[in-house]
Amino acid sequence: MLVCPHCQFENPNTNNFCQNCGNSLTHKNCPQCGARVPLGELHCHECKALTGQIWRAIVLRESGVEVEDLASPGTNLEEDAATVSEPMPQLDESPIELPDVLETQPPAIEAETVEEETPLEGATESLDAEIPEEGAAVELAPEEETERVEGEEAEEEAEEAIAPNRSEEEPQASRTPEIVTSETEIGAYLDAQRRYRLLEPMPLSEQVKSEIEVKVLDCQPLQQSPLIALNAQPLEQFGRESFERSLNLGNPGWTLAIPELAKAHLALHSEFYPLLSGIHDAWQQDDRAVLLLEDRSHLPQAIDRPQKDTEDPLQILHWLQEMSQLWAALEPWNCCQTLLERSNLRVDAEDELLCLQRLYADDPLDPPTLPELGRVWQTVFIGDRQPPQEESGARIWEALTEAIDRLEAGEIETIAELQITLDAIGDRRPAFSYPFSESEVDFDNDDDADVTMVMPMRLVSLEAAGATDIGRQRTHNEDDFGLETQHSRKQSSRSRSVGYRGTYILCDGMGGHAGGEIASALAVETLQDYFKRHWRLSLPNATTIRDGVLTANQAIYQRNQLEDRDGSARMGTTLVMVLVQEAQAAIAHVGDSRLYRFTHDEGLEQLTLDHEVGQREIQRGIDPETAYSRPDAYQLTQALGPRNEDFVRPDVAFLDLSEDTLFILASDGLTDNDLLETHTETHVAPLLDRDANLDRGVRSLIDLANTYNGHDNITAIVVRALVESD
Repeated sequence: MLVCPHCQFENPNTNNFCQNCGNSLTHKNCPQCGARVPLGELHCHECKALTGQIWRAIVLRESGVEVEDLASPGTNLEEDAATVSEPMPQLDESPIELPDVLETQPPAIEAETVEEETPLEGATESLDAEIPEEGAAVELAPEEETERVEGEEAEEEAEEAIAPNRSEEEPQASRTPEIVTSETEIGAYLDAQRRYRLLEPMPLSEQVKSEIEVKVLDCQPLQQSPLIALNAQPLEQFGRESFERSLNLGNPGWTLAIPELAKAHLALHSEFYPLLSGIHDAWQQDDRAVLLLEDRSHLPQAIDRPQKDTEDPLQILHWLQEMSQLWAALEPWNCCQTLLERSNLRVDAEDELLCLQRLYADDPLDPPTLPELGRVWQTVFIGDRQPPQEESGARIWEALTEAIDRLEAGEIETIAELQITLDAIGDRRPAFSYPFSESEVDFDNDDDADVTMVMPMRLVSLEAAGATDIGRQRTHNEDDFGLETQHSRKQSSRSRSVGYRGTYILCDGMGGHAGGEIASALAVETLQDYFKRHWRLSLPNATTIRDGVLTANQAIYQRNQLEDRDGSARMGTTLVMVLVQEAQAAIAHVGDSRLYRFTHDEGLEQLTLDHEVGQREIQRGIDPETAYSRPDAYQLTQALGPRNEDFVRPDVAFLDLSEDTLFILASDGLTDNDLLETHTETHVAPLLDRDANLDRGVRSLIDLANTYNGHDNITAIVVRALVESD
């Protein structure tokens, strides 16, 4: 199927345009000059800007550590070291032809011809054959000529079957790139399906020892890979043993062999992304395994990051905590070597994120140890860097270096002990609080320096309505919401006062049936209970709000741990929340559920930024079209529940209500395709009128989403706050 990069709708392979939004499935606009460029092209034909999707391919060979040779969780490596190198039983892969590592010849016609030799072995022999002089005619026997013609016809038919989504107007040259006859040349294909083209020379067979890494161009970037399609199935259970059971890998009828490293990537990706790179595709053939991963080679190595005048010990502590948690998760997969490869540790300097390029399999005869991890930490993160000058930072730095010295010396013997040590250091960090937003002050530029202050306002009316709908394509609803508006009135012979307070929470769950809906409901219930206990006389401050969000995260995280959920089977949820008291509002969000504000003066404004890969790339300076052309553009970078509180950083802000205001909390089923922006005048603006019925207004928004979207659950909360000068 073809996944539309604009709305994520799944289309048949034969479509040239998305059935849902009409977006092109064959071309994109160049981010530099705007020219129409085929999706499978590396560069724009007008300005030569990079437009293609690039992956990092890892090819593992038999002479290295085979992915099928990895021991199962709990295996005693010392006892079984002698048997590790024995070949594992081969899976029955007869139902389909699995892709070869590198195709340098056109697809053969006869099945037995394909089985005679693989391109990597056969292509090198052809180099020794006699090569005719340039321009000389080559005579073929009659039967050879017939086979050649039939072979060319079969090749053309195969190409049309492989890429049916290509536009008819696309030039033939771009549809069928030339297959080179040398393994080392750029332009050959990595797979028999002719999808991934080499962008770097591929070493010859005799030069390849254990593994190689090359960049490849995805010629069909909207085509869902078999691995991603498998990942989306409801049967996946990404613990190692349950993962293999769910894939029925012992079933002779199963048609997809997945390398062990690919299974580990899938199992750990959702919990440890972006620390762990995303995986796009993987396959196994004979003694070779191929993994296609997110390319992070442009990120600088952690050891080479520039030295600052003052090191941030809390940032380093956070990285070490991430690595210790990943070490514990990698142990059952025998991949702890991943954290000992210094060149594998990269840093995204803009977001201060530690990023790994890939997973490495452990050597069963020499497994990694914690003292080795301590030596890596000492070299990469401490070295000759200077400690902070201020007292609190210096104390944390001293505790960090002491812990690393103990780890390197073998005094910290288990990963659990290491995690406790790092957590104890984290408890020493100074408290941090967010200030309330100041009253808005407007200074004129006149010589008189006339000062105009916003008049104090008081809330005279607070109303809200909410609803949720399953949508038109889902089988169950994973959204949930909660709203509560309190109205207090005090009156005596001398005075009268009216007070309003409101709590409005919306969550969009994930994790499959009986997962996402549990997570979203648990988050709503936890937050409602939390603020009943912690919201006293005035609006809670940012620290209190943040602690409430982390409390909800912990409730879902513990549920995941209790039910032994792994990988994408771990339940989670987004969150968007508004708290209102008097003429102030506090907002918090995690994920891609959104909060909008509508006023007569400013119109419709989106107050939250989605926590997803595409938005992260835009914040780095990438243009929106390029950012959202990535296959993982809509992957969440934050959510409640899948990971512990160290990986959740809710955005918290405060607003003053200086005019009548309409808040709209919405799940992505309502916000996709800029639905609210497009229909502001007809479906949003009228709801600010004090006589408008909010329940009917919410229902009209959901009907609108079902008409134009409908592919997801739809939830909306509308809050109307009316104010006047005090």
